[in-house]
Amino acid sequence: MFEEKIELLNKIYGKLPDTLGCTGEGLCCMVQHPHCYYIEFVNMYNYISKNWSKEEIKNLHLSCVSNYLSNSTNKRCVFLSEEKKCRVYEVRDFNCRSFGCVPKMAYKKRVRAVKKKHKGVNLCLKSQSGCCKDLRPESYISESDLDALFYSIKDLDIDLGFSESEMNEASNYMTFHDHYLLYYFENNQDLLMKLTHVKMNYSDDEKAEFLKVMINKMGESDNE
Repeated sequence: MFEEKIELLNKIYGKLPDTLGCTGEGLCCMVQHPHCYYIEFVNMYNYISKNWSKEEIKNLHLSCVSNYLSNSTNKRCVFLSEEKKCRVYEVRDFNCRSFGCVPKMAYKKRVRAVKKKHKGVNLCLKSQSGCCKDLRPESYISESDLDALFYSIKDLDIDLGFSESEMNEASNYMTFHDHYLLYYFENNQDLLMKLTHVKMNYSDDEKAEFLKVMINKMGESDNE
């Protein structure tokens, strides 16, 4: 079933304008990690499982936990390399693919909506023109066409069996690191609850120490 849906997902991606004009500076990824649908998470996870080393996956695991524990609204993407390159560019999600292609007025409207929803929160919202200065204006896609493609991906999640209540609660639409942790700890809810407790109650220093302990335990597990 997943193979068929991923094939349809790639067809939807293929309808987006080309963004080869991206400078690759990672400016839009330093403080932002967009949400993705569940089928997109599966697509990226499959890619990682097939192409990444065990050590790389372990580091991704730690990055996902670190991002989850952070209470900051501006989080570096877990896929951004030290060289500021996307490590899953071939299978990046819809929001990453469409960034820079959204009509300028539509993008401004979205920024206003986000600021209104998070009033009083210090958000670092990047300008498309600043991040994607090499993209040509004719590369833009209409807002209605963009929305239609976006909801086509949502329909793929519906086909996978997500209920209306899950859709309303956005249980299928979240950041990659949230998707990952729900998947990874699916059979260990106690540990997931522990992570939530740490997130809500620990100081930054205590969270850093918690991550150190986790790193050591993972190292011990590798040596067994």
